[in-house]
Order: sequence, then structure tokens, then C-alpha cells
Amino acid sequence: MGVGKRAFVTFLAGDGDYVKGVVGLAKGLRKANTRYPLVVAVLPDVPDDPRRILRSQGCIVREIEPFYPPESQTKFVRAYFVINYSKLRLWECLLYHMHSTVSYLDSNSDPIFLASSIVDGDDNWDFVIWVGRCCGSALIWGKKRGAGGETEKVDRRNPSTSGRRNPSLHRAQKWINAPFAGNEIVHFVEYEKMMYLDADIQVFDNVDNIFDSPNGYFYAVMDCFCDNEVWCNSPQHKIGYCQQRPERVQWPAEMGSPPPLYFNAGMFVFEPNLVTYSNLLETVKITTPTTFAEQDFLNMYFKDVYKPISNVYNLLVAMLWFHPENVEIDKVKVVHYSADGAKPWRYTGKEAHMDREDIKLWVKKWWDIYEDESLDYENTTKNIVENGEIRQTDVGEETS
Repeated sequence: MGVGKRAFVTFLAGDGDYVKGVVGLAKGLRKANTRYPLVVAVLPDVPDDPRRILRSQGCIVREIEPFYPPESQTKFVRAYFVINYSKLRLWECLLYHMHSTVSYLDSNSDPIFLASSIVDGDDNWDFVIWVGRCCGSALIWGKKRGAGGETEKVDRRNPSTSGRRNPSLHRAQKWINAPFAGNEIVHFVEYEKMMYLDADIQVFDNVDNIFDSPNGYFYAVMDCFCDNEVWCNSPQHKIGYCQQRPERVQWPAEMGSPPPLYFNAGMFVFEPNLVTYSNLLETVKITTPTTFAEQDFLNMYFKDVYKPISNVYNLLVAMLWFHPENVEIDKVKVVHYSADGAKPWRYTGKEAHMDREDIKLWVKKWWDIYEDESLDYENTTKNIVENGEIRQTDVGEETS
């Protein structure tokens, strides 16, 4: 999988101060010498100024539409959790969210969409896509570079060429978002693997290796159920059970089988896919929301492919006081400032546990990165040029 097929991604909504968290994250990833870009999925209510700031920090800004769960009487742990369902749009996260050039031969003709330089594994194809306005079909003409001008055609509804299957074209046609109509946008899924990080996370060491994990799984760090303010209504917390130390309290037989492992959705590694994206949205429509919103939903949806990973990739700061025995502090790469009062840009030290020396240290480390002007994108770009290196990235582009 090429470098261009991978990226980090985070999410930003509204006109609040979380943009500071994203800027800090961008600079932290730069300090960690990651090979991959940071994509910021923003909702339409994010003003122009924060978008400009993010682009100036080398972020790839992508606008996504809000997505909401079915109406219900569910009371979320935090009222703003409802907007987090929009994170499901990340499965449609694209390097090319392309408004295609449309040409009409006459008033009765179908539109012609031109797309070029689509990469499929080791094969490079140029495509001309004909979109049927009424029947919802598409024909793809592909020319493989260096193939002597060979041209092949595939019908989207019957992906074969002269009676034989064409794997490359078959895969390419699956990238097209159906149904088609008029001037509809054509989507091409480009990122094959992404790491999602909440905006209140900081990366202190390189984590690129996790992208090499086997495909087909959902990677994330197990959550902790010990915080009474957050988990007081969960069956786990009510009996004193926590998956971080399951031997402390055995799951009662009268409560049935123990619950499956449950991850924190502030960091996860996933594979964008239009089929998965469609299934996620359809499943949400028939699923009653629960108190932890999209985190509960993602745990339900991916329970059969979830693979726990070390908390060095998402250290919830509450682990420092609830399960210090499970924390190898010298190995921590990613810190999640998820506890009340822990957001570095809002830190006062007055909330519970916030006067701890280890919390003060992690907050200081966040500020050290945020305030380091040498990590600003324009300065790091200058250094790259001065060192004679060129890093080709899709920096600062914004599409909707």
C-alpha cells in the first residue's frame, strides 16, 4: 500500500475552540515525523477562519454533511454526542472528492464524466465514464498506461469485458457512487487505511507502524468503565466490573454472557469503503441510539472484527488514576485528554484529578508542541526544501 493511500483523520464541528486541538495534533504529528497527512473532516458550521488556520498548518480540509441518528428519547452522556454520528461519514473519506467536468452532446444525451489517473494496485488507468441518466448505469472505458493504447469497456451492472472478468476495471467501477443522475458528483475512494484521532488527542511519538496491521479488522484501544461521572448507568459500572481488570469482579452468571470487549472511539484504525459506508448509514436508521452515541454504535457494528491494541496508542488520561498498573508511561505514544478539565487549551487545574503532577506534565507537553513555531507547517516546509527533500502531499486543498 503506497504512502498516498494512508492518512490520519480528525473531526471538527462548530465555531468553538477545538480548532486549537486540531492545530496541536497537526504539529504533534509533524514532530513525530509521520509520513502521512492529516485530513480534517469539517461540518458546514465551521467558519472560514478556522479552516484557513488548518490549511495554513498543512491540513487537508474536507467538508462533510452532518448525519443524525433516528429521533428517540435517549439521553446521551453528553448532549453534544449527537453530532458525533457525523463521524460515520469518514468511511466515505476521499482524496479525490471530485466534481467531474460534464459535457452534453445535445439536450437528449447523457453526461460524460472525465476522470484520469486512477490508481488500482500496481495498475494505472485512465477512465472516461459514461453515466446513464435514466437507467442508473455506467460504462467505463479504461486505458492502461503503457499498454499500447489498449482500450477496454466494462458495464457497471455486468463487470466483464468480452465475456471475461477484468479485475482492475471491476474494482474501479465499484468506486463509483450509485445511483447516478444528471450532474451528480462521482466519488473515488482513495485512502485505503486511515487512523482516526479525536481533536483532544496528542501524538508524542511516531505511530506509522500501526498502518501496517493486517487488513480487514477494526483496531482500537479498550475503554475503561470506572468513571462514575461517565459510566454510572452502565451495567458494568453498576457491578464494579471493568474490562481493564476483569479479574477484580467476575461477571455474574445471572446477567448472562459477559459483554464483548468495548473500545474507545477517540482513536481507531479503519478502511474507508463505500459499501461499508452505505451499510453503516442504513444500520443507524434502524438502530435505537444509546447513551454513548456513535461509540456504542461502532462497537456494535464492528464487534466481530474488532482487534484490541495497546493503550500506548490511546492513553485515556483517566487510566493514570483508575488503572496505573496498566500504563507503561515510558512507552506511551498517544495521549487522549478526555477527562473533564483535561483539555490543555482549557486547563485550569481545578477539576477532579487535574492537580496531579502527571496531568500537569502531559498538559505542559501538549503546550510545548502547540507553541513551538518551528513545527508550524510553513517552517517545516522551508526546512524540507533546504534539506533538498520534496514531500508530495495534497496540502491545504479543500473540497466539499
